[in-house]
Amino acid sequence: ATCPKPAGVVVNDITYNSAVVSWTGTGAASYEIDYGPRNFSAGTGTRITVPDGATSTTLLSLQEDYNYNIFVRSICADGVVGAWSDQVDFSTPERQGISTADGMQLAIYPNPASGATTIALSGVSGEVSITIVDMNGRTVQSDSMSCEGDCVKTIQVDGLAQGAYFVRVKGNDINMVKKLVVK
Repeated sequence: ATCPKPAGVVVNDITYNSAVVSWTGTGAASYEIDYGPRNFSAGTGTRITVPDGATSTTLLSLQEDYNYNIFVRSICADGVVGAWSDQVDFSTPERQGISTADGMQLAIYPNPASGATTIALSGVSGEVSITIVDMNGRTVQSDSMSCEGDCVKTIQVDGLAQGAYFVRVKGNDINMVKKLVVK
């Protein structure tokens, strides 16, 4: 007997310490998830069981600003265990708003964006760096600007693939992350 390998594994709603994992069901009685640091081997990470044929779960207590791999496998009703799914990579961002003072705000608009997006900061003084990171934790674009109170920077995103990204803004008194969707 064989037990089908899950496909369509995706990781969404990623925060600094949690993520939602979902996959296409195979009709299995339950599923196992194995996750760990980037490039670990399937079967050697943190393993959890998702019972009752459910096809999603939330991972909790993740490390912030960390790169992960995840695998899913079916456990069929007759006890046969299937092969691990293809590896899926994801990264958690830094916690939003770390070391920020009262009155600091970060806005990104339009969001979703297609050609360009605007980064607007208020209540910030000094040089800040802007880094756009993809869901695999790779920096895809970076820039900087000097702020005295309020500042605005337009960033071209038409060269980025459609999908979700994290925009990280760091400076002396600010360290914030917001999600950006490129359409």
